[in-house]
Amino acid sequence: LGWTVEQVAVHGHRVYAFEPFAGNHAALKKAVEQYPGVRVFEGAVSDVAGEVSFGGGSTVAKTAEGAGEYAKTAFAGSSSNNLISKGGGGPKVRSYRLDDEVGDTDAVLFLKIDVQGFEMDVLKGAEKLIRDPERRPKYILAEFLSTQTIKLIEYLEERDYFCFDMSIVRRHHPPLVGMMLRP
Repeated sequence: LGWTVEQVAVHGHRVYAFEPFAGNHAALKKAVEQYPGVRVFEGAVSDVAGEVSFGGGSTVAKTAEGAGEYAKTAFAGSSSNNLISKGGGGPKVRSYRLDDEVGDTDAVLFLKIDVQGFEMDVLKGAEKLIRDPERRPKYILAEFLSTQTIKLIEYLEERDYFCFDMSIVRRHHPPLVGMMLRP
């Protein structure tokens, strides 16, 4: 827990880390407390600011103001992320949009996404950041646990990212995809 955060923070970089589960959040905060440039948020990253309900086994629900009604299938086989729908039960955590949390003048060098099938939600919540040529992430690393992998890659390629499979570098399941800005 927090290995990537530590690897970046040890070099003096500012880090925004998000962890939705209270126990993991506390452990992450403790693991990186010696790095003053790390800000750890207790919550999930999404395309809307509000709350996310983690259902008891097969549902995840967005309950943010103005989130709208929708449902879609995510990665089949992820026990807690099979369906996203408005409403629903389970413990609630706060959700954040990267566009709201990353400062208007902060440039982002590296964005790591490990959200078990909700990659597009994270990217849509960072749309302003990704489209800003002065601030956009130069590198994005993501595990794609989604039936939407092709759409996600197309989405990033349309925004001038070059995508490549990092699973060939080391055996990794699920697929580990690296993206970098085209030169």
